[in-house]
Amino acid sequence: MNVDIFIPARLDSKRLSKKHLMEINGESLIKILVKRLQKSELIRNVIVCTTNQKTDDELVEFLEKESILIFRGSEKDILHRFLKTAEFFQTDIIIDVEGDKIYTDVEFVDLSLIHISE
Repeated sequence: MNVDIFIPARLDSKRLSKKHLMEINGESLIKILVKRLQKSELIRNVIVCTTNQKTDDELVEFLEKESILIFRGSEKDILHRFLKTAEFFQTDIIIDVEGDKIYTDVEFVDLSLIHISE
């Protein structure tokens, strides 16, 4: 089974614009989250799913520079964006971790996968 984490993220937030690129101790929030999730031994890929909108070009440039996997898709239809991401990466199981949940515990992600496979 190909198990991937999809992180929906976009920069055009109404409440806090460009929050994913904001930094804590010199490191962007999105990078902190991706690095945390990449510690899982049960996950194949961590993929940031963003939109095709020009407003997300800065995010894409940052992710490319950091060698973080990206998929761009529909701004309005996140399920379609996830479907296209899953098709592109041949994902069987999607773990959805919101882009602003930087303290997501990778151990809980792994535990949820262990229970799925039982």
